[in-house]
Amino acid sequence: MEIVKLRLLFPSFVLLALLFSVGHAAAFTHVKVILNGETMEFSPSAGETNGTTLVPLRQLFESLDATVDFNEATKMITVTSNDVKMTLTINSLEATINDRTVTLFQAPAMNEDVMYVNLRFLTEGLGYTVHWDQPSLTVRINS
Repeated sequence: MEIVKLRLLFPSFVLLALLFSVGHAAAFTHVKVILNGETMEFSPSAGETNGTTLVPLRQLFESLDATVDFNEATKMITVTSNDVKMTLTINSLEATINDRTVTLFQAPAMNEDVMYVNLRFLTEGLGYTVHWDQPSLTVRINS
């Protein structure tokens, strides 16, 4: 009897998973990122979802001359630059800047071995100014 119930429920789970993934993919809007006047090319591209710009972690921090470490076991990302140390954890809204705990609007995420992180939180945490231009879907970052 249990096997029959599972056979009936399985297609429903598959349908829900497909609907969620299609809806989530549609919510990701590609954006342009300009750092100190230079357009950054991200691969895969940067995008906006739920009001937050997400970018591939390593490419961003290589451009900012920051050091990035990732602990696979804890899924924790540690970013250091000059006297700033930030930690974030994949799928967690809690982060730290120099041991001060903050709450993120969007948790860091992993997709196909690429870590996506909140652009504004990280760049402002390192002392950069960030400006969002909605009409052109452009983020301008200045040191």
